Amino acid sequence: MNEFIITFRECLEAALIVGIMYTVLDKNGHHSLKRTLWISVLASVISSAILGRVLYELLEESGAHFKEFLERVFHVRYCGFADVCDLFG
Repeated sequence: MNEFIITFRECLEAALIVGIMYTVLDKNGHHSLKRTLWISVLASVISSAILGRVLYELLEESGAHFKEFLERVFHVRYCGFADVCDLFG
């Protein structure tokens, strides 16, 4: 259930960001860039699905040690990203 809540929250956040970008493009008259925005959204969804499938297969084939290692790598990466956002945001 926790994974669902986190995924749902991240999807809502992404939708909010795309909506804001769409509104800015619309209000500033950059109508030709709307197509680029939607192509970027589609590319993000496809790449996320592919990466998720690859990681799922890797985790299914590997042992508990590799799972632990990947969790730590992603945790450190997220903490670094959050720190940079806090620093510049």
